[in-house]
Amino acid sequence: MLGSVHETDIEGKLSYYYLAEELDATYQGMMIALSPSDWQDLETMSLFQFSSLLQDWAGKVKLKAFTSAPRKPKKKKPKPPYDPRHPHVSTARLSPRKRNLGLSQTNESA
Repeated sequence: MLGSVHETDIEGKLSYYYLAEELDATYQGMMIALSPSDWQDLETMSLFQFSSLLQDWAGKVKLKAFTSAPRKPKKKKPKPPYDPRHPHVSTARLSPRKRNLGLSQTNESA
């Protein structure tokens, strides 16, 4: 409804996280400020009146306040340089449990 009222394509441009945060905060305030009798007017509205009211409220939303940040491509992590003084040793070769089971001998012979 927001896109149709503001006559713009909001798909992918709107942060649903920020919108949900705003709705949650507004809802909490409305529950405190408005009495149950204020809500009864909404129950008696026709579908056309209710949809017109929602469109009116949607027109007052400032979309710039809820824009999402564009995703950036991930940076590749540089490969660590090889140091022959500190070669890589797999954890499996260091595991004492594997040595106790005798499995390291079968891997070394292969």
